[in-house]
Amino acid sequence: MKAIDRARRVVGAAYVRLFADAETMELILGLERESARLRAELAWRRRAESTHTGRYVAGRTAAWSILIGAIFLATYWLGATDDGIAARRQFMAGMADGHAAALSTEGQP
Repeated sequence: MKAIDRARRVVGAAYVRLFADAETMELILGLERESARLRAELAWRRRAESTHTGRYVAGRTAAWSILIGAIFLATYWLGATDDGIAARRQFMAGMADGHAAALSTEGQP
């Protein structure tokens, strides 16, 4: 917006204020308060934008790190410890039993 346009708006606002009745003046003041609140909120968001982005990235990084760590630990436990190997064998035996039972009942009415 050019400086001349701003000046015209200021003069127009002053002219309206000069001849406004009480109700119109109350509406104008309400709009000005809302405008000031929105400008302050926008300024705050611009100041805090990098902080919010940093928190978002840090939070996502932490969440993915925890998930990857849990998968790694579960994989290690299932493949490298005696209890994990036994649990995996037991699970696979149960799956085989369930599959064999399902196959044996497929043709029956």
